[in-house]
Amino acid sequence: MYKWQSNQQKLSRKAEQHEKMKFLAEAKLSSITDLILKALTDNTISEEEYSLILAELDKFRKMKENLRKTCKTSKIKQQAT
Repeated sequence: MYKWQSNQQKLSRKAEQHEKMKFLAEAKLSSITDLILKALTDNTISEEEYSLILAELDKFRKMKENLRKTCKTSKIKQQAT
């Protein structure tokens, strides 16, 4: 395999990972925005609403970390072959 093919595959994997991260971030941003807007309809954020917002943010962080781990694992597997 030529070096430029290897570099192209590497860039392709990174682009794919960034696309997945972007999709995840946009989806979670939308969810969090909806929760905040719903909470602000009465000009106050209850403890329950605040907890829901933080839980959604925590979900995003965990999903993002899992996506990173998955991409690293697939990178290692591809390098082994």
